[in-house]
Amino acid sequence: MITYGPCQTPTLGFCVDQAEIIKKFVPEPYWSIEAVTTDKGKAFTLKWGRGKIFERNIVSILHSRIDSITTAKVMDVDKS
Repeated sequence: MITYGPCQTPTLGFCVDQAEIIKKFVPEPYWSIEAVTTDKGKAFTLKWGRGKIFERNIVSILHSRIDSITTAKVMDVDKS
């Protein structure tokens, strides 16, 4: 005989719901932006800080704009 307490039943329901969500998950392709630049012989990696980009055409536009930049000014540095 198996008994379930008042906390176990909702917890089991939560686990079953999460398992169903995981089974139905379909990954979606995404892109990100990363650039490498140099200054006085030292390389710096610049990363897109807004997360994933789900539209390839947006990434293409950003890439073409970044690729045409010859000089830049650092406005802020994230120290995390």
